[in-house]
Amino acid sequence: MKIFRHVFFLAALPVLLVAACAGNAPARPEPPSMPKSVPAPPVAAVRPHVVESPNGNRADLMQKLVDMKPGFLRFPGGNYLEGETVATRFKWKETLGALDQRPGHRGTWGYRSSDGMGLLEFLEWCEDMKAEPVLAVFAGYALHGETIPGGPALQPFVQEALDEIEYVTGDVSTKWGAQRAKDGHPAPFKLRYVEIGNEDGFDKQKTYDGRYTQFHDAIKAKYPQLKLISTVNGKDWLSQLQHQERRSFGRGNYEPDIRLMYWSMRVMAMLGVAMFLIAAVGAWFYRRGTLEKRRWFLWIGVIAIAFPYIAATAGWILTEMGRQPWIVQGLLKTSAAVSTGLGTTTIAASLAVFLALYTALGIVDFVLMRRYARVDPPDLPVPGGPRPAAREALT
Repeated sequence: MKIFRHVFFLAALPVLLVAACAGNAPARPEPPSMPKSVPAPPVAAVRPHVVESPNGNRADLMQKLVDMKPGFLRFPGGNYLEGETVATRFKWKETLGALDQRPGHRGTWGYRSSDGMGLLEFLEWCEDMKAEPVLAVFAGYALHGETIPGGPALQPFVQEALDEIEYVTGDVSTKWGAQRAKDGHPAPFKLRYVEIGNEDGFDKQKTYDGRYTQFHDAIKAKYPQLKLISTVNGKDWLSQLQHQERRSFGRGNYEPDIRLMYWSMRVMAMLGVAMFLIAAVGAWFYRRGTLEKRRWFLWIGVIAIAFPYIAATAGWILTEMGRQPWIVQGLLKTSAAVSTGLGTTTIAASLAVFLALYTALGIVDFVLMRRYARVDPPDLPVPGGPRPAAREALT
Protein backbone atom coordinates (compact mmCIF):
# COMPACT_ATOMS: atom_id res chain seq x y z
CA MET A 1 0.00 0.00 0.00
CA LYS A 2 2.95 2.34 0.55
CA ILE A 3 3.67 2.47 -3.18
CA PHE A 4 0.13 3.67 -3.87
CA ARG A 5 0.50 6.44 -1.30
CA HIS A 6 3.73 7.59 -2.96
CA VAL A 7 2.11 7.57 -6.41
CA PHE A 8 -0.88 9.54 -5.11
CA PHE A 9 1.41 12.13 -3.51
CA LEU A 10 3.40 12.61 -6.72
CA ALA A 11 0.19 12.94 -8.74
CA ALA A 12 -1.20 15.54 -6.32
CA LEU A 13 2.06 17.48 -5.93
CA PRO A 14 1.43 20.02 -8.75
CA VAL A 15 -1.98 20.86 -7.26
CA LEU A 16 -0.46 21.27 -3.81
CA LEU A 17 2.23 23.59 -5.18
CA VAL A 18 -0.31 25.74 -7.00
CA ALA A 19 -2.42 25.96 -3.87
CA ALA A 20 0.61 26.91 -1.77
CA CYS A 21 1.63 29.63 -4.21
CA ALA A 22 -1.87 31.05 -4.50
CA GLY A 23 -2.20 30.94 -0.73
CA ASN A 24 0.42 33.67 -0.40
CA ALA A 25 -1.86 36.13 -2.18
CA PRO A 26 -5.05 37.75 -0.87
CA ALA A 27 -8.03 35.47 -1.18
CA ARG A 28 -10.52 36.17 -3.97
CA PRO A 29 -14.18 35.19 -3.41
CA GLU A 30 -15.66 32.74 -5.86
CA PRO A 31 -17.95 34.43 -8.41
CA PRO A 32 -21.59 33.83 -7.48
CA SER A 33 -22.38 32.52 -10.95
CA MET A 34 -19.64 29.87 -10.84
CA PRO A 35 -21.15 26.40 -11.47
CA LYS A 36 -20.32 24.08 -8.64
CA SER A 37 -19.02 21.45 -11.07
CA VAL A 38 -16.39 23.81 -12.54
CA PRO A 39 -13.55 24.84 -10.16
CA ALA A 40 -12.20 28.38 -10.34
CA PRO A 41 -8.87 28.66 -12.20
CA PRO A 42 -5.93 28.54 -9.77
CA VAL A 43 -4.60 32.08 -10.26
CA ALA A 44 -3.09 34.44 -7.70
CA ALA A 45 -4.79 37.70 -6.92
CA VAL A 46 -2.40 40.63 -7.40
CA ARG A 47 -0.55 42.14 -10.35
CA PRO A 48 2.82 43.73 -9.75
CA HIS A 49 2.51 47.40 -8.80
CA VAL A 50 -1.31 47.15 -8.98
CA VAL A 51 -2.66 45.94 -5.67
CA GLU A 52 -5.94 44.01 -5.52
CA SER A 53 -6.25 43.70 -9.29
CA PRO A 54 -8.35 40.63 -10.13
CA ASN A 55 -6.72 37.65 -11.83
CA GLY A 56 -3.21 39.06 -11.61
CA ASN A 57 0.17 37.38 -11.34
CA ARG A 58 2.10 36.69 -8.14
CA ALA A 59 3.72 39.94 -7.06
CA ASP A 60 6.97 38.35 -5.85
CA LEU A 61 7.58 36.49 -9.13
CA MET A 62 6.60 39.48 -11.23
CA GLN A 63 8.95 41.72 -9.27
CA LYS A 64 11.83 39.40 -10.16
CA LEU A 65 10.91 39.72 -13.83
CA VAL A 66 10.63 43.49 -13.57
CA ASP A 67 14.07 43.63 -11.97
CA MET A 68 15.46 41.85 -15.07
CA LYS A 69 14.22 44.79 -17.19
CA PRO A 70 12.96 42.69 -20.12
CA GLY A 71 12.78 44.50 -23.43
CA PHE A 72 9.91 42.50 -24.87
CA LEU A 73 7.57 39.57 -24.22
CA ARG A 74 6.46 37.23 -27.00
CA PHE A 75 3.08 35.68 -26.32
CA PRO A 76 1.01 33.59 -26.05
CA GLY A 77 3.88 31.19 -26.83
CA GLY A 78 4.88 28.84 -29.62
CA ASN A 79 3.34 25.38 -29.45
CA TYR A 80 0.73 26.84 -27.08
CA LEU A 81 -0.32 29.18 -29.91
CA GLU A 82 -0.53 26.36 -32.47
CA GLY A 83 -2.30 23.76 -30.37
CA GLU A 84 -2.01 20.06 -31.09
CA THR A 85 -4.75 20.55 -33.70
CA VAL A 86 -6.41 23.57 -35.25
CA ALA A 87 -9.38 23.02 -32.92
CA THR A 88 -7.17 23.21 -29.82
CA ARG A 89 -5.18 26.31 -30.85
CA PHE A 90 -5.05 29.44 -28.69
CA LYS A 91 -8.45 31.04 -29.42
CA TRP A 92 -7.87 34.51 -28.05
CA LYS A 93 -11.53 35.55 -28.14
CA GLU A 94 -12.39 32.74 -25.74
CA THR A 95 -9.81 34.01 -23.21
CA LEU A 96 -11.61 37.32 -22.58
CA GLY A 97 -14.16 38.26 -19.97
CA ALA A 98 -15.09 36.72 -16.64
CA LEU A 99 -13.00 33.74 -15.58
CA ASP A 100 -15.99 31.50 -15.03
CA GLN A 101 -17.17 32.17 -18.58
CA ARG A 102 -13.93 31.09 -20.26
CA PRO A 103 -14.30 27.56 -21.63
CA GLY A 104 -10.58 26.74 -21.53
CA HIS A 105 -8.92 24.32 -23.92
CA ARG A 106 -6.64 21.30 -24.08
CA GLY A 107 -3.03 22.40 -23.74
CA THR A 108 -0.23 21.23 -25.99
CA TRP A 109 1.57 19.09 -23.39
CA GLY A 110 -1.25 16.89 -22.13
CA TYR A 111 -2.95 19.19 -19.63
CA ARG A 112 -6.04 21.40 -19.77
CA SER A 113 -5.56 25.16 -19.72
CA SER A 114 -8.13 27.22 -17.84
CA ASP A 115 -7.22 30.27 -19.98
CA GLY A 116 -7.07 32.30 -16.79
CA MET A 117 -4.01 33.82 -18.47
CA GLY A 118 -5.81 35.28 -21.47
CA LEU A 119 -4.94 37.88 -24.08
CA LEU A 120 -5.70 40.85 -21.83
CA GLU A 121 -3.64 39.37 -19.00
CA PHE A 122 -0.67 38.96 -21.34
CA LEU A 123 -0.98 42.59 -22.44
CA GLU A 124 -1.28 43.85 -18.86
CA TRP A 125 1.72 41.71 -17.96
CA CYS A 126 3.78 43.57 -20.60
CA GLU A 127 2.41 46.89 -19.36
CA ASP A 128 3.36 46.16 -15.76
CA MET A 129 6.91 45.11 -16.75
CA LYS A 130 7.23 48.04 -19.18
CA ALA A 131 8.12 45.45 -21.82
CA GLU A 132 7.14 45.66 -25.46
CA PRO A 133 4.59 43.07 -26.58
CA VAL A 134 5.40 40.79 -29.51
CA LEU A 135 2.07 39.36 -30.56
CA ALA A 136 2.06 35.90 -32.18
CA VAL A 137 -1.03 35.11 -34.27
CA PHE A 138 -2.20 31.67 -35.36
CA ALA A 139 -1.40 31.19 -39.05
CA GLY A 140 -2.94 27.88 -40.08
CA TYR A 141 -0.47 25.27 -38.83
CA ALA A 142 -0.95 23.02 -35.78
CA LEU A 143 1.69 21.08 -33.87
CA HIS A 144 0.62 17.62 -35.06
CA GLY A 145 0.81 18.66 -38.71
CA GLU A 146 -2.73 19.80 -39.49
CA THR A 147 -2.46 22.62 -42.03
CA ILE A 148 -4.84 25.10 -43.62
CA PRO A 149 -3.35 26.17 -46.96
CA GLY A 150 -3.59 29.70 -48.27
CA GLY A 151 -6.85 30.68 -49.91
CA PRO A 152 -10.50 30.98 -48.88
CA ALA A 153 -10.18 28.35 -46.13
CA LEU A 154 -7.49 30.44 -44.41
CA GLN A 155 -9.35 33.74 -44.63
CA PRO A 156 -11.33 33.33 -41.34
CA PHE A 157 -8.03 32.94 -39.49
CA VAL A 158 -6.63 36.04 -41.21
CA GLN A 159 -9.68 37.95 -40.03
CA GLU A 160 -9.21 36.52 -36.56
CA ALA A 161 -5.68 37.99 -36.52
CA LEU A 162 -6.96 41.38 -37.73
CA ASP A 163 -9.57 41.39 -34.96
CA GLU A 164 -6.88 40.51 -32.42
CA ILE A 165 -4.69 43.41 -33.52
CA GLU A 166 -7.73 45.69 -33.31
CA TYR A 167 -8.36 44.49 -29.76
CA VAL A 168 -4.78 45.39 -28.85
CA THR A 169 -4.45 48.73 -30.65
CA GLY A 170 -7.93 49.95 -31.63
CA ASP A 171 -9.61 52.90 -29.96
CA VAL A 172 -12.99 52.58 -28.26
CA SER A 173 -14.83 53.49 -31.49
CA THR A 174 -13.83 50.14 -33.03
CA LYS A 175 -15.65 46.91 -32.30
CA TRP A 176 -12.77 45.15 -30.57
CA GLY A 177 -11.35 48.32 -29.02
CA ALA A 178 -14.72 48.80 -27.37
CA GLN A 179 -14.57 45.19 -26.15
CA ARG A 180 -11.17 45.86 -24.60
CA ALA A 181 -12.57 48.93 -22.83
CA LYS A 182 -15.49 46.83 -21.60
CA ASP A 183 -12.95 44.33 -20.25
CA GLY A 184 -11.40 47.11 -18.17
CA HIS A 185 -8.65 48.69 -20.30
CA PRO A 186 -9.94 51.65 -22.37
CA ALA A 187 -6.50 52.83 -23.52
CA PRO A 188 -4.98 51.01 -26.51
CA PHE A 189 -1.78 49.05 -26.00
CA LYS A 190 1.41 49.84 -27.86
CA LEU A 191 2.18 47.24 -30.54
CA ARG A 192 4.93 47.26 -33.16
CA TYR A 193 5.69 43.58 -33.84
CA VAL A 194 3.44 40.72 -34.96
CA GLU A 195 4.74 37.18 -35.51
CA ILE A 196 2.85 35.17 -38.10
CA GLY A 197 2.62 31.56 -36.89
CA ASN A 198 5.20 29.47 -35.09
CA GLU A 199 7.90 27.08 -36.38
CA ASP A 200 6.19 26.77 -39.74
CA GLY A 201 9.30 25.21 -41.22
CA PHE A 202 7.99 21.93 -39.85
CA ASP A 203 5.01 22.16 -42.22
CA LYS A 204 5.69 19.13 -44.43
CA GLN A 205 3.24 20.41 -47.05
CA LYS A 206 5.37 23.56 -47.47
CA THR A 207 2.39 25.94 -47.43
CA TYR A 208 3.90 28.72 -45.32
CA ASP A 209 4.90 30.97 -48.22
CA GLY A 210 1.28 31.23 -49.33
CA ARG A 211 -0.07 31.51 -45.80
CA TYR A 212 2.46 34.16 -44.80
CA THR A 213 1.74 36.20 -47.92
CA GLN A 214 -2.00 36.15 -47.22
CA PHE A 215 -1.51 37.30 -43.62
CA HIS A 216 1.16 39.84 -44.61
CA ASP A 217 -0.94 41.52 -47.27
CA ALA A 218 -4.05 41.72 -45.10
CA ILE A 219 -2.26 43.06 -42.03
CA LYS A 220 -0.14 45.55 -43.97
CA ALA A 221 -3.22 46.87 -45.77
CA LYS A 222 -4.84 47.82 -42.46
CA TYR A 223 -1.81 48.34 -40.23
CA PRO A 224 1.10 49.41 -42.47
CA GLN A 225 3.16 50.56 -39.48
CA LEU A 226 3.47 47.06 -38.01
CA LYS A 227 6.61 45.00 -38.46
CA LEU A 228 5.80 41.39 -39.34
CA ILE A 229 7.98 38.46 -38.29
CA SER A 230 8.27 35.28 -40.36
CA THR A 231 8.83 31.96 -38.60
CA VAL A 232 10.39 30.15 -41.56
CA ASN A 233 11.87 27.85 -40.83
CA GLY A 234 11.54 25.71 -37.74
CA LYS A 235 14.98 24.60 -39.03
CA ASP A 236 16.08 28.23 -39.30
CA TRP A 237 19.80 27.58 -39.69
CA LEU A 238 19.25 25.28 -42.66
CA SER A 239 17.08 27.82 -44.41
CA GLN A 240 19.58 30.61 -43.84
CA LEU A 241 22.48 28.48 -45.05
CA GLN A 242 20.45 27.50 -48.10
CA HIS A 243 20.14 31.17 -49.04
CA GLN A 244 23.83 31.78 -48.37
CA GLU A 245 24.91 28.86 -50.55
CA ARG A 246 22.65 29.99 -53.39
CA ARG A 247 24.27 33.40 -53.31
CA SER A 248 27.74 31.86 -53.28
CA PHE A 249 27.31 28.94 -55.70
CA GLY A 250 24.21 29.71 -57.77
CA ARG A 251 20.76 28.13 -57.96
CA GLY A 252 20.25 24.66 -56.54
CA ASN A 253 19.25 22.71 -53.47
CA TYR A 254 21.96 22.98 -50.83
CA GLU A 255 19.78 21.79 -47.95
CA PRO A 256 21.05 18.43 -46.69
CA ASP A 257 18.69 15.56 -46.01
CA ILE A 258 18.69 15.36 -42.23
CA ARG A 259 16.42 12.30 -42.09
CA LEU A 260 19.38 9.94 -42.38
CA MET A 261 21.13 11.68 -39.48
CA TYR A 262 17.89 11.67 -37.50
CA TRP A 263 17.41 7.91 -37.80
CA SER A 264 21.12 7.06 -37.54
CA MET A 265 21.25 8.67 -34.13
CA ARG A 266 18.15 6.79 -32.99
CA VAL A 267 19.34 3.44 -34.35
CA MET A 268 22.67 3.89 -32.57
CA ALA A 269 21.00 4.87 -29.29
CA MET A 270 18.31 2.17 -29.37
CA LEU A 271 20.77 -0.61 -30.18
CA GLY A 272 23.04 0.61 -27.40
CA VAL A 273 20.16 0.38 -24.94
CA ALA A 274 19.22 -3.05 -26.32
CA MET A 275 22.77 -4.36 -25.85
CA PHE A 276 22.83 -3.09 -22.28
CA LEU A 277 19.50 -4.76 -21.48
CA ILE A 278 20.54 -8.04 -23.09
CA ALA A 279 23.77 -8.04 -21.08
CA ALA A 280 21.90 -7.23 -17.85
CA VAL A 281 19.28 -9.95 -18.38
CA GLY A 282 21.99 -12.45 -19.37
CA ALA A 283 23.92 -11.67 -16.20
CA TRP A 284 20.74 -12.22 -14.16
CA PHE A 285 20.06 -15.60 -15.78
CA TYR A 286 23.71 -16.60 -15.33
CA ARG A 287 23.61 -15.69 -11.65
CA ARG A 288 20.51 -17.84 -11.19
CA GLY A 289 22.14 -20.72 -13.07
CA THR A 290 19.42 -20.82 -15.76
CA LEU A 291 21.22 -19.20 -18.68
CA GLU A 292 21.77 -22.46 -20.61
CA LYS A 293 18.07 -23.36 -20.30
CA ARG A 294 16.83 -20.09 -21.83
CA ARG A 295 17.05 -21.13 -25.46
CA TRP A 296 14.95 -18.15 -26.62
CA PHE A 297 17.38 -15.81 -24.89
CA LEU A 298 20.39 -17.56 -26.41
CA TRP A 299 18.86 -17.02 -29.85
CA ILE A 300 18.45 -13.34 -29.02
CA GLY A 301 22.11 -13.30 -28.05
CA VAL A 302 23.08 -14.78 -31.41
CA ILE A 303 21.04 -12.16 -33.26
CA ALA A 304 22.49 -9.42 -31.07
CA ILE A 305 26.00 -10.21 -32.33
CA ALA A 306 25.21 -7.84 -35.20
CA PHE A 307 24.04 -4.99 -32.95
CA PRO A 308 27.47 -3.47 -32.19
CA TYR A 309 28.39 -3.38 -35.86
CA ILE A 310 25.08 -1.81 -36.90
CA ALA A 311 25.29 0.71 -34.06
CA ALA A 312 28.88 1.59 -34.94
CA THR A 313 27.94 2.06 -38.60
CA ALA A 314 24.98 4.27 -37.66
CA GLY A 315 27.24 6.30 -35.40
CA TRP A 316 29.77 6.70 -38.18
CA ILE A 317 27.07 7.90 -40.58
CA LEU A 318 25.79 10.35 -37.96
CA THR A 319 29.27 11.66 -37.25
CA GLU A 320 30.33 12.12 -40.85
CA MET A 321 27.05 13.65 -42.02
CA GLY A 322 26.85 15.87 -38.97
CA ARG A 323 30.43 17.00 -39.46
CA GLN A 324 30.08 18.05 -43.10
CA PRO A 325 26.66 17.14 -44.53
CA TRP A 326 26.98 19.33 -47.61
CA ILE A 327 30.12 17.48 -48.71
CA VAL A 328 28.94 13.97 -47.85
CA GLN A 329 25.72 14.42 -49.82
CA GLY A 330 27.49 15.94 -52.78
CA LEU A 331 25.86 19.35 -52.43
CA LEU A 332 29.24 21.08 -52.52
CA LYS A 333 32.54 20.15 -54.13
CA THR A 334 35.04 18.23 -52.03
CA SER A 335 37.57 20.97 -52.61
CA ALA A 336 35.31 23.34 -50.67
CA ALA A 337 35.65 21.08 -47.60
CA VAL A 338 39.41 21.34 -47.32
CA SER A 339 40.37 22.76 -43.93
CA THR A 340 43.09 25.37 -43.91
CA GLY A 341 43.88 24.63 -40.27
CA LEU A 342 45.21 21.08 -40.77
CA GLY A 343 48.50 20.21 -42.40
CA THR A 344 49.49 17.05 -44.26
CA THR A 345 51.64 15.84 -41.36
CA THR A 346 48.76 16.07 -38.87
CA ILE A 347 46.39 14.17 -41.15
CA ALA A 348 48.96 11.48 -41.94
CA ALA A 349 49.80 11.01 -38.26
CA SER A 350 46.15 10.67 -37.25
CA LEU A 351 45.51 8.13 -40.00
CA ALA A 352 48.58 6.13 -38.94
CA VAL A 353 47.43 6.04 -35.30
CA PHE A 354 43.93 4.93 -36.25
CA LEU A 355 45.30 2.28 -38.62
CA ALA A 356 47.62 0.88 -35.93
CA LEU A 357 44.92 0.92 -33.27
CA TYR A 358 42.30 -0.85 -35.33
CA THR A 359 44.84 -3.34 -36.69
CA ALA A 360 45.79 -4.27 -33.12
CA LEU A 361 42.14 -4.58 -32.09
CA GLY A 362 41.43 -6.75 -35.13
CA ILE A 363 44.33 -9.10 -34.29
CA VAL A 364 43.21 -9.41 -30.66
CA ASP A 365 39.62 -10.08 -31.75
CA PHE A 366 40.74 -12.77 -34.21
CA VAL A 367 42.99 -14.52 -31.66
CA LEU A 368 40.30 -14.58 -28.97
CA MET A 369 37.56 -15.75 -31.31
CA ARG A 370 39.80 -18.53 -32.71
CA ARG A 371 40.87 -19.62 -29.24
CA TYR A 372 37.42 -19.90 -27.66
CA ALA A 373 35.58 -21.11 -30.76
CA ARG A 374 37.75 -24.28 -30.74
CA VAL A 375 36.71 -25.21 -27.19
CA ASP A 376 33.62 -27.37 -26.67
CA PRO A 377 30.99 -26.04 -24.27
CA PRO A 378 30.89 -27.66 -20.80
CA ASP A 379 28.67 -30.70 -20.24
CA LEU A 380 25.30 -29.87 -18.71
CA PRO A 381 24.35 -31.73 -15.51
CA VAL A 382 21.69 -34.45 -15.89
CA PRO A 383 18.79 -33.91 -13.48
CA GLY A 384 19.14 -36.45 -10.64
CA GLY A 385 22.41 -37.80 -12.03
CA PRO A 386 26.04 -37.34 -11.01
CA ARG A 387 27.72 -34.02 -11.72
CA PRO A 388 30.02 -34.15 -14.79
CA ALA A 389 33.73 -34.03 -14.31
CA ALA A 390 35.15 -30.55 -14.55
CA ARG A 391 36.87 -29.86 -17.83
CA GLU A 392 40.44 -28.89 -17.92
CA ALA A 393 40.73 -25.19 -17.40
CA LEU A 394 41.63 -23.11 -20.41
CA THR A 395 45.25 -22.11 -20.52
